[in-house]
Amino acid sequence: MAGGYYKSSDSRPSSRSRRVVRSTLQFILLARLANRCSAAFVPLAKGRMNSYSRSSNKQSPCSPNPHLLHAECHSRTEWSPRSRHWVKDKFFQREETIQLGIELESSLKELQADFHNDRMESSSPVVTTIHHNKAGKAIAVEVASALSHHHVEQMRTLSDCVKKKHSQSAMVELGEHYENRSFGEGKGGNDCTYLAPLLQAFCPDVAAQVVEIASLAWSAASWDNKSQDQNQSACHPDPTSLGIRTSEHLSYKGWRSLEAHKDIGSIYTIMISIKDPTKYDGGEFFLHNSIFESTDVKLECLSAIVFLSDTVHGVRPITSGHRESFVTELWMEDDSPIGMCRPTEEQWENFILPT
Repeated sequence: MAGGYYKSSDSRPSSRSRRVVRSTLQFILLARLANRCSAAFVPLAKGRMNSYSRSSNKQSPCSPNPHLLHAECHSRTEWSPRSRHWVKDKFFQREETIQLGIELESSLKELQADFHNDRMESSSPVVTTIHHNKAGKAIAVEVASALSHHHVEQMRTLSDCVKKKHSQSAMVELGEHYENRSFGEGKGGNDCTYLAPLLQAFCPDVAAQVVEIASLAWSAASWDNKSQDQNQSACHPDPTSLGIRTSEHLSYKGWRSLEAHKDIGSIYTIMISIKDPTKYDGGEFFLHNSIFESTDVKLECLSAIVFLSDTVHGVRPITSGHRESFVTELWMEDDSPIGMCRPTEEQWENFILPT
């Protein structure tokens, strides 16, 4: 959805006790991250890459999703090569990042009881509508029950933590992970919190679910059907073979609309509504079926629309209330690293070139 626009108190414990507690918490979180990350892939920090080689996208032996680690996987796990630029980044070993993880975990524990009830009541994702252009080609798929409330609260909590760190200027790397993003005079915009790759690191179940939704749509729209068009497989690859270019928590509070645009450089865009549609007027999501026609969609909360990223789309004027969504774009390249928020194709080429 980002589009093709580049644009002291005496009661405190002793200092030694505090160090012991902090060291214990650091050890616990580092152990968790180390268990998630395979030593086979060594990402290089932005600006310090000396070489680059493209690896095959073989799947994890215990996970149907090659991007992400599933918590229920009991055998030895590893991350996809798509995560190479962030999965062992020193950023995740820093004290500030460890503290971010502790704050996130603490916030989520407060909602744990509600999460349990939500898991018991949540439904499985189901395809409800397939949209076609005038030529009869499927361009978008609607999916109901795409996420659970549990998933949304994880994402929102992470987003809140990122915005808090951004406002405090506590972590330089997160300085670009929040933006009041304008598309230009009279073209609308949104407040955007860039979550990748923090989403994969701290909320892997959410990121995994997003890719699974894209895979469900891919099959339903027959984008996986190679027999119809020999060139189609190159244009419409399996979503699980792609990298996560960006994951964004978008708020339209104070923004009126978003003009028609394409998500240039991406393959699939997954837009999930996380706001009750009765809480705002207008703000329909639209897709162009042809040069002269478009389709308006107002999704139910927790429903998604997965569309080909080169489809012209946007948001109709919001007349009252507050629209909110969660958007992820998948592309042919690897997952974007920390500090590189929705890179353009040119930025990515400069990033991977030897220095």
